[in-house]
Amino acid sequence: MSHEISIRANGKAEAMYAITPAWHGLGTVIDHAPNAAEAFKLAGLDWEVETRPIYTKGIDDAGNDTFKPIENRVATVRADTNQVLGVVSNIYKIVQNWEAFQFVDKLIDSGDVRYESAGAVKGGKIVWCLARLPDRHYFVSDGDSLARFLLLYNGHDGSNAVKIVPTSVRVVCWNTISLADPSINAEAAGDEQATKAMAANKRSGGSLTISHVQNLRFKVEDARRLLSRTNEQFDAFADEARKLSQVRITMAQFDSFLERLIPRQQPARCRPIATRRVSASPSCIGRRRNRTCAAAPPGQR
Repeated sequence: MSHEISIRANGKAEAMYAITPAWHGLGTVIDHAPNAAEAFKLAGLDWEVETRPIYTKGIDDAGNDTFKPIENRVATVRADTNQVLGVVSNIYKIVQNWEAFQFVDKLIDSGDVRYESAGAVKGGKIVWCLARLPDRHYFVSDGDSLARFLLLYNGHDGSNAVKIVPTSVRVVCWNTISLADPSINAEAAGDEQATKAMAANKRSGGSLTISHVQNLRFKVEDARRLLSRTNEQFDAFADEARKLSQVRITMAQFDSFLERLIPRQQPARCRPIATRRVSASPSCIGRRRNRTCAAAPPGQR
């Protein structure tokens, strides 16, 4: 799976990262965690999406081109490049990139939200912003800490709703969006494991989905309740991680665990030529009488 970072015609990558570069080396890296206005601009997300009517092309009796609008469907289009992002229903409500940052800012009581990363993937079909949560690090042991972030990603192509996901994954590309939320595009891709993950995520209350026919303003309190629940889950996980960090295991126990996790494949054994199943073609029958097989290397015939 590639990073899918959106690249403009001038070669600029639409992505921003605080302090630490991403593995793919793309995007703008700065020496601090910016606020929403700075992150929005540095990530190259200062463009808007609009809907445009869709037409089917035909020819009339005189041989002239005709165009008939498609009812109840519109295209979502990047206003800066005229790139079509998707086809949606006519009741679809666009959530602009700046609205996503604005929504996240409202969730943090202090109001001073800082962003770890932000960007666009797949030509702008999906946009994300990753906010640092206050008191964002849990120290598990010396030199080992667990970060806490709030991920918001938004689909402009009609395949994804607005999704808010508390996570410890530092999102830097399409791969890590999928890691933070395995449910993304699960149903469309027919991925059974991702679909199971999506169902488990819903049961645990671990994310919030806002469809593009709803209003973000009415979902702020729901998102705050989600944060409250996940803070408790982060605390419980951190306590469990600290306990596990104190457990010592032997090399034999480690080998046993590794064998269960990634079983070694046993080498295939070659059966005697006389017992191999051979096709009933005339050429192979002749060789079978001489106890040879066409698949055997020349030195073994």
